[in-house]
Formats: sequence, C-alpha cells, structure tokens
Amino acid sequence: MEDLSYHYGVFMGDGFTEHYKPGSSVVYMGLKSIDLDFVEHYQSVLLRLTGKLYKMRTESESSPNRHARYRCRVGHRELVEQTLLATQKKEIVPESVVSGTDAMKAAFIQGVMDSEAWITMSLNPIGPSNIQLSVGVTSAWITQFHSLFVDLKIEVTKIGTRKYKQDDPKYLKPRKDFHSFSINILNYMDAGLTFNIKRKRDRLEYCSRILRDFTREYPRYKDYLG
Repeated sequence: MEDLSYHYGVFMGDGFTEHYKPGSSVVYMGLKSIDLDFVEHYQSVLLRLTGKLYKMRTESESSPNRHARYRCRVGHRELVEQTLLATQKKEIVPESVVSGTDAMKAAFIQGVMDSEAWITMSLNPIGPSNIQLSVGVTSAWITQFHSLFVDLKIEVTKIGTRKYKQDDPKYLKPRKDFHSFSINILNYMDAGLTFNIKRKRDRLEYCSRILRDFTREYPRYKDYLG
C-alpha cells in the first residue's frame, strides 16, 4: 500500500493526465520532471504496482534557458481510473491515505515532496542563517496534506497564502493563489523522510548537518559535495 500512496502523492504533485488523442475516452497519466532519477524511481514504483516497466522518453529543451524534461506515461486502465477516483481528479488527498497507517501517510508525503518541495539555504558564518524546507501548491487539498505532517508529529508552520492580481497583463490566464508551509528539517529526516532526487537529497543532508552542528564548523556546500 505504500507504493500506491507514493504514486498518489506523485500524481497530486507533478503528475498529469492526457487523452490518447483528441476526442478519445482513453486517458493516460504520468510524470514529467527535469530530474532523471525521480522519473526512474517512479518507474520502479509503477513496476511493482502493475508488473510492467513503462518506458521513459526525453522532451528536448524548448528554449536555451530551460532543462530537458523526462516523461513517463502510464496506460494501465485500472490504476488510472482508481487514481482519478481516489483523488477526485487531484482535488483531495485520498481517504485511504488520510485514514491509513503512518507508513502510508509518509509515502504519500514523500511523493508530494519529491514533486513540490524546495530548500532555501542562506548561510551566514557570523550571524543567523536561513535554512528552510518548504512545500507549496495551488490547491485547497494542502490543508489535508498539512494535517498528515501533524499526524506524524513533524513540526510545521501554519499555511501561508500568496494572492496574485487577477488582471496582471503579463499572464494570459488568471494565476491561482499559492499555498505553502515550511517543515522542520530534523523532524522530517527523523521520520525517515528524504528525497528520491539526488540534488534535493544532497541539499537536505547538508542542511541537516549544519542544524545538528552547534559549533558551526561545517564545510562549504561545494566542498561538502566533493
């Protein structure tokens, strides 16, 4: 059940749905990410869930300042229908997760964090440093997601909302409000949570080392990575 919960989390984050072709009733779902190791990990989860290794392809950069994206599309009808029903098409956290075991909640959290979390790191050797692990989405289900951390006794801040002007001429479509909160890094890691993306995992582990080292004798980030 942990694999299914992780899959739900990924879908709620960077997951997508699309029709086989315009007007078709056949729906695919999948993951697009700039992180190859994230998509490869998701492939392994899908293999355990469906018994099939879904192929991955690369979408080239659309402009010089954008990264290539790796894409894995899933056509398993039962899993697609189950996911859309359980999440009400990305509107709610599945009830199986909300009422599930701590392991299922942690797996769902991991899926969303792999997709939507970021780490802010501003170090000051002679004064206060700013180190934050945060996650944010534009959907109301963030309230349910926030509660999962509370259930696992992981310290989190209150949910903050950034509102955007709806008449901004720079954007063709109105921008949705952005909801986010921050997470205690040490609580997060002590709960067995990390990242399945190396660049995020390295940053997380480096920040945790600083937070646990009250002497402040820590290497520079580039030296830490070797």
